[in-house]
Amino acid sequence: AVAWRHLHDPVVAPSALVADLPAGLDALIAHLLHKDPAARVPYASDVAGILSAWVDASRPARGARARQYLYSPPSVGREEVSQALRDHRIVLLAGAEGAGKTRLIADWLATDAPPETVAFSFSGEPPTLSEISGAGLVLDDLHLADVDAVEWLSVWLSGDDRRLVASWRTDLRPAPELAGAHVVHLRSLDLVQTAAMASAMLAQSHLPDGFAQLVFAETGGNCLAVVHFLHDAVDAGPGEQRHEVVGG
Repeated sequence: AVAWRHLHDPVVAPSALVADLPAGLDALIAHLLHKDPAARVPYASDVAGILSAWVDASRPARGARARQYLYSPPSVGREEVSQALRDHRIVLLAGAEGAGKTRLIADWLATDAPPETVAFSFSGEPPTLSEISGAGLVLDDLHLADVDAVEWLSVWLSGDDRRLVASWRTDLRPAPELAGAHVVHLRSLDLVQTAAMASAMLAQSHLPDGFAQLVFAETGGNCLAVVHFLHDAVDAGPGEQRHEVVGG
């Protein structure tokens, strides 16, 4: 009941609890506590700017326009991955750079991975596979592993209780032959999926006309490229873009 009220009950105006609270500060606090995250002032620097403007010019905080905020990119068009992770003991996420392999693995580790799962990345310090204990293993950037490591992995996976989730960049090396592995090929997003990803990151139900086409044309539907493009667009501001990031 308390959690439901926290999510749905209107916020009590701070001025109702603190006498003589300035109207500008009352409005800013209410804005920061808005039930819809997309309606809040997103950055601490924006809050500081609003407070400075309010103090210096006695201007209500509600008159200030906050900088557009980008939310964490969702997993769009990757339903097959969720199904594969539920149904298969050995899953290899294969795709080009920026396809979202590492993000998908991180999400799985945070939500559904068995508690004994051990995670390594070959892009950093190479793991000593012979020292691995437990039945769950996550290997990011497996394409950087040498032949001996891949062969050891094949032997390790011969145990029926062993589970592997790994990523592999197919633009660098063909995916390896691992007995029993289910390979999920992550391809670029199409226009509709790109628009859905951009809309979610911008917390917009509808993007301005032509903006989704622009994002798709500039990124080719590559997930990482979409993230970088939107960050650049927001940092530059509407005046530097061919289309405004957020309309109206």
